[in-house]
Amino acid sequence: MISKGRGLFLVLILAAPVPAWAGEVRGSVVLPGSRPEPEQITLRAKPGASLEGCGPLERKSQRLRVGAEGGVAEAVIWLESADSETVAQTSASGLPAEGVLDQRTCAFVPHTVILPVGGRLTIRNSDSVLHNVRIFQGAAMQMHEWQKAGARDLTWEFPEAGRYIVRCGVHPWMYAWVAVLAHPHGAISDEEGRFRLPGVRPGRYRLKVWHETLGTVERPIVVPANGLALEPVLMQPEKEA
Repeated sequence: MISKGRGLFLVLILAAPVPAWAGEVRGSVVLPGSRPEPEQITLRAKPGASLEGCGPLERKSQRLRVGAEGGVAEAVIWLESADSETVAQTSASGLPAEGVLDQRTCAFVPHTVILPVGGRLTIRNSDSVLHNVRIFQGAAMQMHEWQKAGARDLTWEFPEAGRYIVRCGVHPWMYAWVAVLAHPHGAISDEEGRFRLPGVRPGRYRLKVWHETLGTVERPIVVPANGLALEPVLMQPEKEA
């Protein structure tokens, strides 16, 4: 969530300036103003653990990455149907049924994964070091496995919607997000903040955007038969009283 009083704005710019493709919602997530510099972190292992094989010990945090034009990378975007007719017509998920999370130079790659309910995550260790994989939903730990270098891949199926965080118990800076959706239309913004949601049926929806640092914004939208055509939407986070 956004720390209150920071004065940051999260802009969701939809595809009004470009031709609307039938059945597709396109847009980008943008943070206006001066581009923030990525946070620098120094790798420090827990007592008794080695950093050998982890690569550079000074690196950029993945918490907030903003492109040259203000686009926010790895925001999660999804649609929730606002009327029963659209829900009835939209049964199959457009999300990938499986995702892969790799451990490389003591970092989870990618930083964010999106899956449907029941989706399967494969976790592999491409490092030369031992990792301790833990999956949490809130404070509840759902999985806890040790994974040696060259060990078999781990798999986990997500039984319910929500945001999950994957951590390494040996290397505390290592984490990744898994967004599990009960709705068929979802995407993760690219390095320039762009996203696309293909195969959207005409109807009323709530468009939602979540980012680990910037919080959540949402608004109602109507998707016509020939595609989306909306004015840009500006969202302002709450300020501290």
